[in-house]
Amino acid sequence: MKLSAPIVCLLLKCLISLAEGAKSSHSVKDCLASLKEYSSSVGNFYQAIIFVENTDVAGSDIVDQLFLALNDLAHVNLANVSDVQAEHASILFIFITVDSIRLRAIFDRLLDRKWPRHLPKFFLVFRGSKIDLELLRYAWSRNFADVTILQLIESGTLDSVRKSSTWRVIVHNYDPFEDVINSSRNCDSNTLWHPNKLDDLRGHSLKVDLSDDPPFAYVTRNATGHVLAMDGSAAKILDFIAQGINFTPDIVPRVVEMNNDVWTEASYEDYFSELRKGRAEFIANDRTHPIDGLERGEFDYSHQIGFDKHCLVVPVLESPRYDVLRHLLHPFLSVLVLAMFKIGTAYLPNFDQRNWRWLVTLQIFLGISVHKNPHNSSERIFMMCIIIFSIYNLGYIFSEIQNIKLGSRQQIDIDVLSDLVKFNISIQANYDELAPDERSIEYNITSKIPVQNWISRNHCIYILLKYKNVSCLMSRLFAKMRVLHHMKQLNQRKMKMMRNCITSRTTRFPFQNDSPYLTGVNKLIRLLQLSGIRNNLFKIDVMTVKIMEKSEKEPIIDSYVQFNIVVPIYIGLGGLTLAATVFTFEIILGLREKNNLTVKLINRS
Repeated sequence: MKLSAPIVCLLLKCLISLAEGAKSSHSVKDCLASLKEYSSSVGNFYQAIIFVENTDVAGSDIVDQLFLALNDLAHVNLANVSDVQAEHASILFIFITVDSIRLRAIFDRLLDRKWPRHLPKFFLVFRGSKIDLELLRYAWSRNFADVTILQLIESGTLDSVRKSSTWRVIVHNYDPFEDVINSSRNCDSNTLWHPNKLDDLRGHSLKVDLSDDPPFAYVTRNATGHVLAMDGSAAKILDFIAQGINFTPDIVPRVVEMNNDVWTEASYEDYFSELRKGRAEFIANDRTHPIDGLERGEFDYSHQIGFDKHCLVVPVLESPRYDVLRHLLHPFLSVLVLAMFKIGTAYLPNFDQRNWRWLVTLQIFLGISVHKNPHNSSERIFMMCIIIFSIYNLGYIFSEIQNIKLGSRQQIDIDVLSDLVKFNISIQANYDELAPDERSIEYNITSKIPVQNWISRNHCIYILLKYKNVSCLMSRLFAKMRVLHHMKQLNQRKMKMMRNCITSRTTRFPFQNDSPYLTGVNKLIRLLQLSGIRNNLFKIDVMTVKIMEKSEKEPIIDSYVQFNIVVPIYIGLGGLTLAATVFTFEIILGLREKNNLTVKLINRS
């Protein structure tokens, strides 16, 4: 059963048998005094309209007493439903001697007049002796949240009623959760005219729609569309609200088509479908609210829950890069320094130039053994400097030569809106999320880029990856996740999110128009904001994206960086080991040659 409007209080069905000339008793006056006190507490109470069935009742004593009780609080008049204006948001209606069928029609007419969210108070008086439970159910289902019946029953015979007008008063409150009527035989200053049933729904099941929307909501469903598990900040906020007003969330079943793309997105038409059909009271996804839907007044929206930015996902363009010269620069500089070493030896007087010929110097640089060894200490020190220089540079040169790619391409990052114009890239977005003045984006003082309405978010990403001529405007966190997902899936960087976001929006819960639960939910949302719980939940969403960013980014970005760092290190260590081995071997050979020479000299002597 659909529940009803937020502040509406119905004092329904005062059963009276009005006799001509009848006078009300003291108990009726007490009730009217209590009604007057309640009416004075109603915010913005400025008009009371009394609906009557016929002129006889209009001139009766009970109507006169209502006028006297309310006229000093607000303007009171007899009227018809067609005379009521929708902007009169705090009218107090009192229906007298209207039958059950007529009341149903009045309920429908009032709802058709598109009342604001803060609906008026309604006190309904009805002739009859039977409490109509079906009528109360109907009132509850037609957006009248609180229903109270004031029943006046005459005592004694008809003659005694005309003379003494003795009445007995019974107050009935309707309990929609138990579907029963609770009665009290007292009507005085302590009477609770509209008991608030919406602060505690007593575990009542409430239809709620919740869609899978990472990283805010993770919803797992079975084959029939029923929820098996849910997590994320949206699920936690829903649980907080459910505990706050004590209801059991009944998540609307949604049959999700099975496919390999976990990013399949429901359109806004599908997103609001359960709400439009009346199968859900509100949607628990705190997405950015659609501007058009808000302007049309199609739904009511809760207070701001969060804040979301919309950023552009742009293609990563590539251009040819010929980097042979860049890789050969270091070898060229190394040879140039070596040549300067060689030329410098010609100006050193104690150096034997036979040890420093061009071929010998090049052999030392390349780690090739030479036949001539310097004998004086200055030459040996100079030779050691060249060897150390060669050990470092030789490994680096080998690494640079290995990294030469004749057909390499360089990536072009798009970071400003003017780059979109430069590379002829259009912008696509969901028009439901944009205000009319945001359907073109200004990129300089005189020029704007028009925004096209996309078919779907998936289609926009598909065109971006295939043709690289569009960019997609979407939620910042979702954009990050989408970019990282494709980076890991494709093992390369095909798209990126622009650093500076374009628009910003508040996130809210969409509700049925005039939902009675909106006021209670808004109170809990304020508590979430004031306590900082919402901010902490948002940080969890951001942390989820960062963890995903780290796990999905490492195989591509970090491994690429590690490759460019580790490979030269290995090559350098290999060259160092080889050069050290050759140098050690040369020392051993020199010592052995020296020993042999000593032996020969001894033998000759």
